[in-house]
Amino acid sequence: MSDFFHPKTEHRSRIDRTCIYCAEKINKGDWYTKQTGVWEGDWFTNHFHDECFKDLCDNGDDEFCPYSNERPAKVLDVPAEGGNSGSGVTRHSTE
Repeated sequence: MSDFFHPKTEHRSRIDRTCIYCAEKINKGDWYTKQTGVWEGDWFTNHFHDECFKDLCDNGDDEFCPYSNERPAKVLDVPAEGGNSGSGVTRHSTE
């Protein structure tokens, strides 16, 4: 059987989970990225923080060592001063 990946999906977690990339907790109620597919003949389901999945994809390598990577900085969308223009400012944070 050949390897394949389903397109990623984004979900709001209904339970606490562990990110397969960085091993940190994905809290109940947080958004996360889910990826499923077949790898070396076995079905898999992986859960990632959004920023961890982006970091994995940006590195351009399908392979990684589970639970052994550092969690990248999270990008937060913070409203611009005044708050009524509808535009936002993106700030990087590790929160």
